Amino acid sequence: MIYLLVISSLLFSGSFHKEFPLQTWNSQYPESAWGAVYSKNIVTRIVSGKVAAVNVYKTKEISADPGAGPFKDIAHTYVYGTGFQDIVGITYDTRLVLLENNLKNTPENAGSTTPEFENKGEKDLKSYTDEEGEGTMVVDDFNNDGKYDLFFYNSSKKAVFISDFVSFVKRDGGNLKYYTIQNQDEDFITDWTVSAMVSFDYNGDGYKDVIYADRAGRFWVWYYDPEEESIGKDDIKLLFEA
Repeated sequence: MIYLLVISSLLFSGSFHKEFPLQTWNSQYPESAWGAVYSKNIVTRIVSGKVAAVNVYKTKEISADPGAGPFKDIAHTYVYGTGFQDIVGITYDTRLVLLENNLKNTPENAGSTTPEFENKGEKDLKSYTDEEGEGTMVVDDFNNDGKYDLFFYNSSKKAVFISDFVSFVKRDGGNLKYYTIQNQDEDFITDWTVSAMVSFDYNGDGYKDVIYADRAGRFWVWYYDPEEESIGKDDIKLLFEA
């Protein structure tokens, strides 16, 4: 049984404007790298004795041209690594793309505030996703091997888990598993392309799980299955409804 208690509700309103690119990517504060005006809500809840923090960014204005440049076809991006971080992206037609930050290879430019990204490879995921790039994704080291993994879930209820996705793209390494979610209702998806997932070891077994918010405002935990070496197809539990 899930016991739910709202212990704190804080509202921080404010706005700022910054021009992109401002600095080397920071995955903990991704909003700092984009020119946007926004307000932020922070809600803290207790769910089954655990604390979950939910951040909501309400973007009022953003200065970007989605039809131009290297990001014109990108549906999702995720920053990974430490120091000079790299980017992984998924396009609307479900190509997995690696963009490497060249500053890490040029120490003389270490003080630069303008990272330069180079395409280091692509992989076509169409056969696993019904060519549907709208959805959400998360990146982390789920299986504790020191390499980054990727979990993608789209609006066609197709899920793809790729262990060591960098090797998967560059050297045909890694491991890909995919499946269709069949035991959830029509609202167990997201509208458009959003950041609706975070990684967190919810059950304390030493493996990162996925906390997921669907379009109905429900929050779920999607457990990692170490035997399957993937985010489990049926290991999904409702946490609470917003």
